[in-house]
Amino acid sequence: MERTIPAFKENRRAIRLNWKRPVTLVHPTRGSGHTVNVSSAGILFNTSTKTELPLGEQISLVIPHATGKDNITVRGKIVRLQRQDEWLQVAVDLTT
Repeated sequence: MERTIPAFKENRRAIRLNWKRPVTLVHPTRGSGHTVNVSSAGILFNTSTKTELPLGEQISLVIPHATGKDNITVRGKIVRLQRQDEWLQVAVDLTT
């Protein structure tokens, strides 16, 4: 007999793309890390910072452009935090 298991439905606003780039935190604290994925609505990154980052806090990140000549600065709101071993995973909403 075949059993059907209901699928988990995620409520995503945009398609996510795996994208690994270095990232520098510039506000509300300084630190470094790397992106995990990105969409038109947000960015997920890992950082080794030990500083507490409060949910809802505005954050600014600098990501070097692939050419190495310029930097991209993004600003958004921290919407999720998850500690994973030595990393802190941070989800940022870029639409706010």
